[in-house]
Order: sequence, then C-alpha cells, then structure tokens
Amino acid sequence: ELLPMPVELKQRLMELDNPLVRLELVTDILERTGIAM
Repeated sequence: ELLPMPVELKQRLMELDNPLVRLELVTDILERTGIAM
C-alpha cells in the first residue's frame, strides 16, 4: 500500500504465484523511483 505505483500494478503483483518474482519486481520499482539503491 505504501509503494508509489498504480493500484492495478499492485494487484497484478499480488496475483503472481512466485513470491521471489514479486520481490524482484518490487525491487526494480523501488530502484526506478529512487527509494532503493
């Protein structure tokens, strides 16, 4: 809920079966937005 991304994208991430893929995608989003380094 705290990530700066559209609700539709958050929903698609939560629908993924593989939690490791979900974490990888969230990490990519955080890096692109400058939240993570």
